[in-house]
Amino acid sequence: MTSNEETTRKRGRGGQTVKGVTRPDPEAAEPEFRPWAELACRLYDELYATRPPAGRPGINELAKATNYAGAMISYVFSGKRRYSWQVFRAIVRALGGRPGEWKARWDATERRHREETRLRGLLPLPGLDQDAAVPDRAVGDWGSPAKPPIRRMSRWLAKIGAVAFTAALEAVLVMLALTLPAPGSYLAGACAAALTALLGRWWLRRRANVSHRRRLKLLRMVRDKAGKEAARAQAYYYLIPRFTLLDEEPGGKKRGSRPELIRTDTTVTDIRALFEQGGDELTLLADAGLGKSAQLAKLAHALAEEAIAELEAEPGHPGRPLPVLLNLATYRGEAFEDWLVAEVHRAYDHTPEQFVRTWLADDLLLPILDGLDHVPSAHRRECAAQLRRFRRQAAGLVLSCRNRDVQLALTVDTALRVELARPSRQDVQEYLIANPDGLAPVREALDADTGLWPLLQSPLMLDIIRLTYTGRPADDLRRPGSPAERRKRLFDAYLAQRLQGHPNPYAALCRLTWLAQTLTTRGEQVLYLDRLDLDWLSPAARKVPRAATGGAATITLWIMTVGWMAVAIHTGAIQARLPDVALLAGITVLVTCCQIVISERLADSRQESPGKAVVLNIPAILIGGAALQRIDWGSQGVILALLIAAWGYITTMEGGFRPVFKPVERMRWTWRPTEFLLYSPRNQALVRGTVATLLNVVKALLFGYAFHLYFPEPVWLPYTATVLLVVIYLLGNNFEPSLDDDRTRPNEGIRRSARYALAHGALNALIVALALLLLVTLSTGHLDTTPAWLLAALFAGLYGLARAFRYGGLALIQYWTVRLVLTALGYIPLRYQRFLEDAEHRILLYRTGSGFTYPHRLIQEHLDTAAREEDPDTFWQRLPDHS
Repeated sequence: MTSNEETTRKRGRGGQTVKGVTRPDPEAAEPEFRPWAELACRLYDELYATRPPAGRPGINELAKATNYAGAMISYVFSGKRRYSWQVFRAIVRALGGRPGEWKARWDATERRHREETRLRGLLPLPGLDQDAAVPDRAVGDWGSPAKPPIRRMSRWLAKIGAVAFTAALEAVLVMLALTLPAPGSYLAGACAAALTALLGRWWLRRRANVSHRRRLKLLRMVRDKAGKEAARAQAYYYLIPRFTLLDEEPGGKKRGSRPELIRTDTTVTDIRALFEQGGDELTLLADAGLGKSAQLAKLAHALAEEAIAELEAEPGHPGRPLPVLLNLATYRGEAFEDWLVAEVHRAYDHTPEQFVRTWLADDLLLPILDGLDHVPSAHRRECAAQLRRFRRQAAGLVLSCRNRDVQLALTVDTALRVELARPSRQDVQEYLIANPDGLAPVREALDADTGLWPLLQSPLMLDIIRLTYTGRPADDLRRPGSPAERRKRLFDAYLAQRLQGHPNPYAALCRLTWLAQTLTTRGEQVLYLDRLDLDWLSPAARKVPRAATGGAATITLWIMTVGWMAVAIHTGAIQARLPDVALLAGITVLVTCCQIVISERLADSRQESPGKAVVLNIPAILIGGAALQRIDWGSQGVILALLIAAWGYITTMEGGFRPVFKPVERMRWTWRPTEFLLYSPRNQALVRGTVATLLNVVKALLFGYAFHLYFPEPVWLPYTATVLLVVIYLLGNNFEPSLDDDRTRPNEGIRRSARYALAHGALNALIVALALLLLVTLSTGHLDTTPAWLLAALFAGLYGLARAFRYGGLALIQYWTVRLVLTALGYIPLRYQRFLEDAEHRILLYRTGSGFTYPHRLIQEHLDTAAREEDPDTFWQRLPDHS
């Protein structure tokens, strides 16, 4: 007796039973789950019962083969519950079936179950025969279970807002209707009530369908992005793709050895059909330059079109999974679900993460992932392990990888593994014949040397050959060598051809090789011009940007303070000597600059510490202290200047807890800024609290002293002004900047940062000035011109500078100093955007959104290898026709 027989065998004293799988009985199942019982019955008859009795796996064996619990397998064959496609697909695969053939059956069962559940949930209306046909419900009626919940509070707020709006509009219309003579007034009132009721119902439906609209928006973005990628990649290929099915040889894997792969040719040339054959799971393998990315873009475009058509035809239908085309190059070892949510949010116009997580939980996301080989080597194995775990519970998965990492890609264990084959010789001949005049030299070289075939059997190489040798002799192709050497010479010829006519081709080549080397070192493929920061510089080259950003706020603050003091002393509004204030400003700037220089030198020697930097700066502090003995410390101007300096320093310290050096591309006001949500030792809550307390104390002293100096009466005015300015500062602190990867033009982030810095600084200055002038006018009954305007100008300038520097100003200073340093080192020209656009025109770079990337990763790797293995002069000399 075996465990596969449909009998029972006792194990041990407890009488634990081990059963084989029994045939489901659809008639015994509840009406709600009868469709699922019928599907399980078909699975039993077609895949399970056709096996010999000795070869039929039991519940435990199926559980082990599918990595699901035995209880889950029992539920599937019992017909007592609905089961997901992931569980059903795993059982089909374990029984030797093709998931693609069973996917349509599972979809039909899901539609039937949903339709029967919906009809059973309808309550019969009065006077309606229960046997009569029930019309379809409008989307949103009775809380359709097809819509994932967004937020309970948001739904209630939307309902309350809709009711309030409807009531207000109805009241207005009724009041207008009452002005008409009877009986027209009654008719107008009834029409107004009906109209407002319809508006309210429409608004509630619109709010209920927010997830549906979000899905359509995401699908349209995927369709447009994938369509552009596929059109660009296949603009000049004219090649029909050929695929080879890959499978591991049964029993061919020995311990410690790699499995043998069986290759089976297929006549299928459409990746969409292969995706269906694999049951929504597919791994695409190929050598570099054969068009993996183009095939994934075609698949994403086709799936997005189908999903859009289905959602538009059936708005209440949950729809098929949403395909999202992503590149794995940004993966850095985190949980795959977290990376997926963040990447969809970043790549598709900041799609809200709560929607993405809801779709992921409901199996409505289908990741189409390009470039497992693009993941940094340190995280590649972890990425494969995360994908293997994710595949068991996802709606589907598509992955591409180079053949060199085929063993790692096979560990993901998708249902279908496909290799994109090289174009045949006939394909190459047809491609060359399509351009008989321009590519005649290439055909002649191919006829003379058959060793060129491996080089030409690549869509990328054919496109590069077309761009390089159209109408030109192909002497470089006739030179003997290995395929790798010939490919290297072909890339050199391509670069030389593209750089012809450039005013300084040598400098352009050096800058392109530096960019390729830097992007490869950083593990990136796209250059965003507005993302140039300190990471693009060597540690020694970071001194100037750090010094500029560190001293900019101090120098600007003192320039403003000295200028304001000069006006105040000249008008007689304040008693002080201007040389005292100027000397204090000069000594403060000198000590600050010395501190910055010393800190940078200690950072270079890896001995940076605030205490040591202060100790080394003691000579400058002592010299400054000796010079400051001549200052009258009791004068009003000096005390005010000291308070202003304290304000500036502590405000700078507070800004150190915020990302002030990143471009400000979006800004929103929030009650709870992100950086203050969590309090822990890592977030330095104690230091933040101390800095905030010091800042409030200094602000209170500065505001109170200044107002008491100029407006001692009434007594409450200084205190009121202090509270008002502190509240304005705290409210302005809750603006939260963020980055935006969906930019329309190159360097748009820096342009937005400049606009935000000017607008935010000017708006804060205007609010402070108007608030102070209004407060003085209301409290004194008149506006004393000189003191009131001077105080308004002082505090408006302080607030405006603080906000402008924090929200975009410091990012601008750091960005431009980094650009200037890179220009001084010869890595980029002064007009870098013009250089990048010219390289795009020469097809040396490609524009993607607001970034620039190389036309193919192989070109980036070629330039990176040249930059690492030889100096620029040697690389330049070996280019053909470099002169």
